[in-house]
Amino acid sequence: GSFNDICYAVTVDPVSGAVYAAGMFRGNGSGAGAAMLRTFDASGALLWSRSWTGTGPSDAAARGVAVDPWGDVVVVGSVDFTGNADWFVRKYDAAGSLLWSRTYNTGGTWWAQAHSVAVDRNGFIYAAGFMTGDWRIAKFDAAGNLILETTYNGPGGGGWETVEGITVDSGGNIVAAGIVDAGWPLPLDDWGVRKYDSGGNLLAAESHTSADPHIVGGFGGSED
Repeated sequence: GSFNDICYAVTVDPVSGAVYAAGMFRGNGSGAGAAMLRTFDASGALLWSRSWTGTGPSDAAARGVAVDPWGDVVVVGSVDFTGNADWFVRKYDAAGSLLWSRTYNTGGTWWAQAHSVAVDRNGFIYAAGFMTGDWRIAKFDAAGNLILETTYNGPGGGGWETVEGITVDSGGNIVAAGIVDAGWPLPLDDWGVRKYDSGGNLLAAESHTSADPHIVGGFGGSED
């Protein structure tokens, strides 16, 4: 269509071969966009499709998707119920039945988005993005209960940070990457990579920047 239908993320179930694609669509272009999750078999045939939206004026969008060890699928993104978008975390079984749904915000009035999600071997879910302008990671158990959260604000202070990607290593450590505020005198946004243990304790951090403040994602140096 011509109304900014977007697929943001995709993953594959390593056992069944099912493909899960997540994004948003606008349908006929009226009203806010809806978040969408679509599932295809290994040959590309559509198995099922789910969509949802909030009651507020802003778009809902699914931006990250992952499969857990039991073949259930977890999708994260943003949805608007109050005029300020909240994170959502939703879990479906392989047949497309909704197992649970959570919305998440710290009560701030800033826009909030979850951009990425990972699931570890024990079924713990790590959702990541930004909230009230800060880098944020939230850990949920397999039943959707919030276990812990960690935030980061870059050296610029009061800037805008976000996690764009998250994964879990074989030891259960969390690795997140995204944008951090490098501060003044130049209005630079830096790459940021941070590693945490499973309890959310910081193990290592690195940032990279470019001399050109207009090149987002470029890097020519590093700092601790």
